[in-house]
Amino acid sequence: RRPEEPRIAVAVELAEEFLREAIGGERPWCCFVSINEPHDPFIAGEESFRRYDVDAIPLAPNVHDNLEGRPGIYRKVAATWADLSDRQKREAAACYYALISEIDAMYGRLLSLLERTGVLEKTIVVFTSDHGELLGAHGLYTKNYSGFEEVYNIPLILAGPGIARGAVSEARVGLHDLCPTLLELAGLPPIENSDSRSFAPAARDPERESGSYRQGY
Repeated sequence: RRPEEPRIAVAVELAEEFLREAIGGERPWCCFVSINEPHDPFIAGEESFRRYDVDAIPLAPNVHDNLEGRPGIYRKVAATWADLSDRQKREAAACYYALISEIDAMYGRLLSLLERTGVLEKTIVVFTSDHGELLGAHGLYTKNYSGFEEVYNIPLILAGPGIARGAVSEARVGLHDLCPTLLELAGLPPIENSDSRSFAPAARDPERESGSYRQGY
């Protein structure tokens, strides 16, 4: 890795190497590109950081939550960051957003490769995360010791054949549902004894199908 590049580049360069070989072959392929970012301690490149006006970044509306009525462990953990000033919290947010900008650029390289090689339109692309980041919400950071929405409501973006374009779904689904969903979208048989369900219908027609997924299981 070149010193000026984020460490995300390591995973992306390996993925590019894999894709160049896989796309040229005749067998179906699946490329899983996993990274730690944007994860604490939020170390981002200076160029990415400078794109954000620290003083203009809004803090979470519940940043000064006193956590009364919540489990005592929440307040105990919150003491870890109690001495951070609002300015420092904004700086942390700027670093977090800078990391996201770097991720956008790096993953954009992979999408550009798929486009240049003519396979993007027939490739299913999934972008998601394993958890959220509190980023100062409720006076907390990282993800542990709390069951707040900021941790569990994560991004899930799908694109490709059989998936509606430019649509937003209100379906309530989980990461474990991706397995049967991708199998259905790829025209493959479902796995046996599944503990999840496909939300391919909601991906195809979010407006009509999302309601049936809102109540969960």
